[in-house]
Parts: sequence; structure tokens; C-alpha cells
Amino acid sequence: MAYYNQNNYDRIPYPSSGNPNGTVKTSGCGVCCASMVVEGLTGKKWPPIESTAFSLKIGARASGGTDMIMLSKAISKLFGLKVWQTKSIDEAISAVRYDGAFVITNAKGGDTGLFSNGGHFIMIERIQGPYAVVWDPGLYTGKYDKPWRKNKVTVYENDVFVTPENLDADIRKDYASYFIFTKVQEEKDEMAQYIEQLSTKAGVSVDTVIDRLALLIKNQDQVLDNYQTKGVEYLKDKGVISVLRDGRAQVNWGDLGTVLSRME
Repeated sequence: MAYYNQNNYDRIPYPSSGNPNGTVKTSGCGVCCASMVVEGLTGKKWPPIESTAFSLKIGARASGGTDMIMLSKAISKLFGLKVWQTKSIDEAISAVRYDGAFVITNAKGGDTGLFSNGGHFIMIERIQGPYAVVWDPGLYTGKYDKPWRKNKVTVYENDVFVTPENLDADIRKDYASYFIFTKVQEEKDEMAQYIEQLSTKAGVSVDTVIDRLALLIKNQDQVLDNYQTKGVEYLKDKGVISVLRDGRAQVNWGDLGTVLSRME
């Protein structure tokens, strides 16, 4: 996953009606954050030259920078991600820590702004101990040496370490404060869940379960061995497999054949 600094992209135009000569360097903190989020969650390359073109195409370029509400929804649809907004720093930190999320947030700026003197998008890349690790696309040498900043953050290479309290104090509250991006968790079909639970119950790998169940399908009415007797109990309870009085197995086909063939 790449870190993108907007200061490296003074030759990529990012014009707006109020700033026709705008570039990624002057106004592209939002698109740089978008590139980092997409690459971090998908593993695909999507550098600022592409995120900038996309933002301009969909009309997300705003007079003051980027309309992140519009851009976040559009990139989530384009790349199959999940995004939601919150004003809760606790929810944002929890999503990064436990769900592998990346968070884009908008610093409010001001004369003593922690991350910028003006509005500025930054990204929470990870949580490390008590700190949120921020990737600031507007980072430059000496930026955090200002008297009102240096005691609130620690900078190491591209990582800006900040407590959640100091981070949240610098974020706009009249806006959608935190944009949380995660991968979409695919729901497993019911039979796949049965097989995983069977694997856990029998103490063997999913592949082994599939192999043995596939054997049962190919050789119905065979006498079960000890493993199979143990293994099919769960599926028998679910009505997937029946066991006759003489110990032979019969498969209640349903979706089992389709699921197993797909999982093989």
C-alpha cells in the first residue's frame, strides 16, 4: 500500500470554478486519501492521477477541495467497498482497530490547526497502542514543528502518531466527520457454514470434510467408518445426510452437491 503526498503532484490539474489553475498539490488532499484507501482495501493500483480524473468526472471537485460525501459513495460503488459516516471518534477508532478499516477525516484548520491552517483531508491508517497513526497527504519537513503542533504529535517517516483525543479536537463537526471504509464481507451460504462448523466439530480441515463428503456422494449407501460417523453427525442433525439402521449413509441432495462441487 502506497503513501501519496499531494506535494509531489503539482503537474496534475485539479481545477475548480473558483480555482481554474488548481492542482493536486494545491487542492488534492482528498483524492490522495481516496487513492490510499482504495489501494489499501483492494490491493489494486489507483494512484492520484486516476483518483483525480475520477473525481473530476463525477463532479466531486468542490470549490474548496473535494466533496468527500460524493466521492466516498462513488469509489465505494466502483470498487465494491462499504462506507459510512460518523461523528464518533470511538466508532472510527474501533473500525480501524478491529475491522481493518481505513478512515478519511476532515481537519478544520485555523491559525492553530493541528493538521492544517485550512480544511484538510487526512487518513487514519492504523491504530498502534494508544495512538491513531495518520497518513497526512500534505506532510512536509517541519510541518509539525510549529509550537502549537509539536507537543501533540510524533512524526516518524510518513506516520503521524496522535492520540484520539487530540485528533478528534481538530476535526470538523459541522461536516460528516469520519468516513469509514471497509471491505464488503461476503455472506456465506448456509451449507458453507455447515461445512465449516462440521470441520470444527470433527477437528479436521475444511478440505478433508469436503473430500469425505464428496466420497459419500459418489458412494452412497457405503458403511461409514469412524471418522465419517463422527463427521456426519452434524449434517445428519441438519437433515443433509441420513444414516440407516445398518450404518449406511444416504445423502439428501438438496444443495449439497452444488456446494461441494463449488468448494472443491
